[in-house]
Amino acid sequence: MLRTILLLGALCAPLSAQTVEDFETYPVGFANGIPLSVSLLDDTTVDAGIGPNLVKPGCTYSTGGPFLQWNGNGYFGQTSRNLCGAGLDVVMEYDPPVTNVTFDIMVFNTAPDLVRVEVYDPNRVLISTTSGINVTGGAGVPFTYHGKPVGSIKIWATQQPSSPIVDNHEYGGPNLTIIGGCPGAKTLSITGANPGAQLAIAHGVSGSFTIPNGPCAGAVLEISSPTLAGFFNADAAGNLTLNFNAPAGFCGRSVQVVDMSSCLVSQVATL
Repeated sequence: MLRTILLLGALCAPLSAQTVEDFETYPVGFANGIPLSVSLLDDTTVDAGIGPNLVKPGCTYSTGGPFLQWNGNGYFGQTSRNLCGAGLDVVMEYDPPVTNVTFDIMVFNTAPDLVRVEVYDPNRVLISTTSGINVTGGAGVPFTYHGKPVGSIKIWATQQPSSPIVDNHEYGGPNLTIIGGCPGAKTLSITGANPGAQLAIAHGVSGSFTIPNGPCAGAVLEISSPTLAGFFNADAAGNLTLNFNAPAGFCGRSVQVVDMSSCLVSQVATL
């Protein structure tokens, strides 16, 4: 018998979370900013003999200008170490794609700006644009995205000659795809989950549901009164593939996945 998604919160406790990048690894001093020798930064980068592993794997940072800059706590109002670009933008590219992204946007306290954020899918097709984010200093304005798989995010300055500043960057989440006709044979694929994580697959009609209790309380699904189809384990790479036959009565239903080790939720796929 199918069980309600209300069971999700009580069955498993989170083991880990999505990747968190706080930009604290580079030894930039208080009230100082250091231009890097590169305009592209990932976990393999070595700059001035420092590195690798300056940033966490899974994201590459770049700018259209000549270099990226690492800022220290106290540098023009900054409250912690963080990253910006000498160009108008700073770009974050994800490999593999992610479905959940949060970060703080700052500017130097002498250079307020209206910031534009563009979210792109893995094929560089624009998903969404947010403009007119008023940022006035180093306190940080939070930005959050959850939904379709993200390949990259561009953060643009609209009033200043250098990019906005990024800090407290979190990214990850399971990525769900379903292919095949309905009714008929289907293949459900999940990537980007935590290695070996227990994954809960739920289905229902489009709507909204917030898990009310347990360790994953507060996680929001885009399904109304969802039904739990089952629990499955991701492999050591965080992937899962299931083959099944979808009956006619299930065609058009929405499906989502909850990674029970992180409480992150996938985007919606349709049967």
